[in-house]
Amino acid sequence: MDESQRIVFILGGPGSGKGTQSEMIEKHFGYRHLSTGDLLRMEVKLGTDLGKSIESIMEKGDLVDIKIVFDLLKKAVCDKSSSKGVLIDGFPRSVEQAKMFKEIIRECDDVIYLEASDETMRERLIGRGKASGRVDDNIVTIDKRLKTFHNETEPLLTHYGDKVRSIPAIGSPDEIFKKIRVILSSSS
Repeated sequence: MDESQRIVFILGGPGSGKGTQSEMIEKHFGYRHLSTGDLLRMEVKLGTDLGKSIESIMEKGDLVDIKIVFDLLKKAVCDKSSSKGVLIDGFPRSVEQAKMFKEIIRECDDVIYLEASDETMRERLIGRGKASGRVDDNIVTIDKRLKTFHNETEPLLTHYGDKVRSIPAIGSPDEIFKKIRVILSSSS
């Protein structure tokens, strides 16, 4: 990866709007959007033995082995691209992963955190599950994912400190994006 390209993490609980906002950032700012979830789901879709193993883990709401995630992520991040930078959606998920990312790839430049209540995220995920048929959008798995988020991912806010820009993920996607646009315009 070109060192002049920015690495931006977009964090938030499941259903906080990371994917929606990432697509908007990609279109507006020219960042290449990477989602570890999408990378994992693509592997599942390919139907490989690895993909079948990943699917089983995701159906339970557990986290996929970090080595698998890093292999897929490093390949995608290091892909030569003319983009302004890389926007990584939903990663890292723990302080340990953040430290590994810095060692294996490099430190991120910015962290956008989408704040949403558990109730809001739960409602969004149930609606998405009905529309998309995603195996991990059912109430039992959603509650487990929320618990994992609070225990594992929220400590990243302290870890990244001044790099974190919190955005209330309330309102329409366009209203939320206006706030993100101000932040990314000032840090580019």
